Amino acid sequence: MVAGLFSGLVGTIIVMGGFILIRFASPLFDRLDDIKRWSDHPDTRIVRGLLHLLAGLEDLECLRKERDEAMLRVLAREKQRLELRQKFMDTSESKKFEQLPDGTFRETYELLAKRDDGSWETVLREEGESPGESPALKKKRQDIVLQAEQLARYIEYGLPAKLTVGNKKIDVWLRQELRGRAQTVRAWAQQVALPSEPSYQGLVSQVGRTIERAVEEQWADIPKSVPADSDRFPQRVIRFTRRAIVGVVPLAAVIAVPAMAGLAFGSERVSGILRTIFQGSNGRRRYYTSRSGGLYWTDTISRRRSG
Repeated sequence: MVAGLFSGLVGTIIVMGGFILIRFASPLFDRLDDIKRWSDHPDTRIVRGLLHLLAGLEDLECLRKERDEAMLRVLAREKQRLELRQKFMDTSESKKFEQLPDGTFRETYELLAKRDDGSWETVLREEGESPGESPALKKKRQDIVLQAEQLARYIEYGLPAKLTVGNKKIDVWLRQELRGRAQTVRAWAQQVALPSEPSYQGLVSQVGRTIERAVEEQWADIPKSVPADSDRFPQRVIRFTRRAIVGVVPLAAVIAVPAMAGLAFGSERVSGILRTIFQGSNGRRRYYTSRSGGLYWTDTISRRRSG
């Protein structure tokens, strides 16, 4: 009995230990895969990525100008409608929105005014795109954010492998410095996702200057930013603790439950119950035995005592 209990606990520990190993080793393997992936000609890919990013920002600026012009037209229409509503004593207006195949919405507007004889007259009827962000502008912003993240990973993971000198202290310093440059690129993506200026011209100028430095491999001249708080050591410790809780708590429960059950019900009774777990089946009848004698369950979950 004791040997069976011991074997069951050892098997449980092995299974849970494998789960914990996979849980914590998989992020490490992903990081190693990232380093290998982003280390393939990082300098060339960084220059190419910067050029694509610059072209994307210029396209985004054009789309944004078109959006701003559309908003100005909408404001002009609203001003005209307000003036007409104020001109007549009694008015009635209706709006209808229709989604077009490209994802935009078309608005049909009609303004009626009551005449002196009590009849209604249409004083304004027009159609135009409703205000809002166009699907093309949204898609371009998403593409630029993705390109910026790929570029940042080439700087953070690829360049250290290319520029390593074999000195541990210098290599650690090098990784920290390049990580700050990668954070600058991620800050560009944040400016695209949450604009703080009326245009992207300032961002276009920054990317253009960075291209010149990257072509000449003057990596130290690329602006450096402070990494986000989520990337610092305390945050990594917190994430590790949460993952450890996910793996350790079930293991502790599996080990503690048999011991607590033994204290509550007696070791002999618990041993008899645990022994039934490893029993087989007799034909179509699944049986369970205990020291108190002859208890078995059938496949229909009915219960019966013998002798």
